[in-house]
Parts: sequence; structure tokens; C-alpha cells
Amino acid sequence: MKELLFVREFNKIGNVSQPFVCLGTARYVSHNGSKPMSIVWRLDAEMPAGVMRMAGKGM
Repeated sequence: MKELLFVREFNKIGNVSQPFVCLGTARYVSHNGSKPMSIVWRLDAEMPAGVMRMAGKGM
């Protein structure tokens, strides 16, 4: 099953909701935990460089 994956760095900045970026379709790989649950996805297309830099900040 393919899912569309949308991400954003921040929920809000000040009182302004931030936009989502569509990463395209992805396939489920695995999950663990609960409340919160962590899901691993495999993207069907390469992640844009700007989003990759944003994602790398959390690692």
C-alpha cells in the first residue's frame, strides 16, 4: 500500500500555521512504540535537498 507523506518543520511560528511539504508516495517499512508511535517509511522518490537539511537537524 502506498501512502502520501506530508511533513513540516514547525506547527506554528507565532500565531501563523506553517505549510506542509508533500514528499510524495511512500511505503511502510516498520514501526515501534506506542503513544507516541514511530513509523519508518521508504520514499518512492528522493527527498528534496532543503527538506533533507531540515530532517538532518533532528538527528
